[in-house]
Amino acid sequence: MSRSYATTRYSNTGSSTNTVDISNQFNGSATTFTIPNYSTILSFTITGWPPNGNLRPTVDFTTPTSTTVALVTSQVQAPPTGATGIILYS
Repeated sequence: MSRSYATTRYSNTGSSTNTVDISNQFNGSATTFTIPNYSTILSFTITGWPPNGNLRPTVDFTTPTSTTVALVTSQVQAPPTGATGIILYS
């Protein structure tokens, strides 16, 4: 799996929140996505295919390592090319 993502960083008084756009990793079959190292995922949102909106931690996605996010395939199908995926993390 290639490491392909775009990040944006927000800082406020020592704390830092980042977003990563993983849309370019969507291909209709991938269910594990590479992201930068994180400590906490605050939100995982996918649009452009059902379910539109926020995914639920441990129900819709898991975090097997500190640089990957995996969909729970019994709950969510692999997003197709063209869907948008944004992860907010700290």
